[in-house]
Amino acid sequence: MPENKSVLIQMICENIPDAMYILDTHGNTLWYNNAILDVFCCPSRSMYEMIYAQIPKLLRSEQLNHTDNDLLYQKTVNENVKTADWCQIIDTNGKKRMYFIEQYPILDADGKVAYVVGRTRSQEQLDAEYSRIQSKLINYTTRSHNPMKLRTNSGPDAAELIYRSPKMEEIINQLDNIADTSATVLIQGETGTGKEVIAKYLHRKSSRCKKSMVSINCASIPDSLFESELFGYTKGSFTGAKSNGKAGLVECADKSSLFLDEIDSLPLEQQSKLLRLLETKQIQKIGSTDSIDVDFRLIVATNQDIHALVSERKFRADLFYRINVVSVTIPPLRERREDIRPLADHFLQKYCWKYNLNRSFSETVYKQLEEYSWPGNVRQLKNFIERIVCTSDICVREINTVNLAAEPAMKAAPVYQFSDRLSEFSNLHEADGSFSLDKYLASCEKEILTSALNTFGTAKRAASYLGIDPSTMSRKLTKYNITKTRRYFSAGEAGE
Repeated sequence: MPENKSVLIQMICENIPDAMYILDTHGNTLWYNNAILDVFCCPSRSMYEMIYAQIPKLLRSEQLNHTDNDLLYQKTVNENVKTADWCQIIDTNGKKRMYFIEQYPILDADGKVAYVVGRTRSQEQLDAEYSRIQSKLINYTTRSHNPMKLRTNSGPDAAELIYRSPKMEEIINQLDNIADTSATVLIQGETGTGKEVIAKYLHRKSSRCKKSMVSINCASIPDSLFESELFGYTKGSFTGAKSNGKAGLVECADKSSLFLDEIDSLPLEQQSKLLRLLETKQIQKIGSTDSIDVDFRLIVATNQDIHALVSERKFRADLFYRINVVSVTIPPLRERREDIRPLADHFLQKYCWKYNLNRSFSETVYKQLEEYSWPGNVRQLKNFIERIVCTSDICVREINTVNLAAEPAMKAAPVYQFSDRLSEFSNLHEADGSFSLDKYLASCEKEILTSALNTFGTAKRAASYLGIDPSTMSRKLTKYNITKTRRYFSAGEAGE
């Protein structure tokens, strides 16, 4: 047990954000934590031990900025008192930096100083902390009439919703109203808007939360495995089957919630099987003639236009009517910019904690984030925050600017410039000489689509840039009989 306690204390000390060290009465460094490397801008422990390990020697040097020329360390040892003062030290880059150093005496049984425990923070750290607190105070003042909403649950399906926008408030209120019903819910929204988070929140708010929600990505299940994965199978039902059979995912969702993501990717044959399941609430394992009753709450999600797929006969109309009991549409991040700052704050704190770092954003960075369109929505914002937290300079506390121009959606130049010279479109006039707006708009759309396809190389990337669904892009390409003619490469793609 003492060994376990020792390990625990060691772990705690190593992860304290303040730089700490322990000295003996001769000024030798006995221990120091990892944070001290960050404070002194040392890339490794070996470099720190070579340059800074003898901290009292530094304090005895002329670098000490102390009014009575007394030495902090000597004063701590000789007078058995806590000492604190500013000290000017040259860092590994040859730059003079100010550090605030505090030292505490540790006494032995005879009341004499046995050890000195010290901690230090750089002036940049303290300034950044001051700016962070000041920024929070300003933000609190400005947000007092429009506070951030944070909804969280505990458990295996914990979901955390962070928002401030009225649009999200309306959605969450709707979810709260239907949470404890058995109504099927259709969640729609662009990729990265947080559809699964919404599904988890709905499940945790329901009376079915005692069991974990079963999540299935329909796009990841091959057609050949659809029935066995969803409905299960009995012993010896096919070659390679487990000796004891297998329970299907639907059976596992009994008395719980079943979440089907990307339901639009299901082939028509599998859609009919899903429809029968919803109508009967029964499953039949492969290799069995017995039916098993299942009680689950269905939640489905899609990033496609289901209505369009139904019109194109790519999605069964009867299945659509079955799943479209309660419809929830998650707006993209560009349509709820009020949520960008609280989400950025949340991800910043999350990844600072994960990587044991101390970072903050300046007001300039917040404005940059709010002005960006975020085509990848919350997922893109989350990944971007993690990236800049990890890659920022080790000595930087407040991040003052971010390179949003390096984001994939910003690398390409505009694909089309509209022309206001209608005379160029002489073929768009009707036989009687009148101008056809429909033909003009169709011509513009065709030219935009063609240019986007040639620029980005694939329909999926072109659709992402234009802000439309890939299925819509594919449909329009077919409509106008557009094919890729050439491919433009950016400097970073030339070798791909």
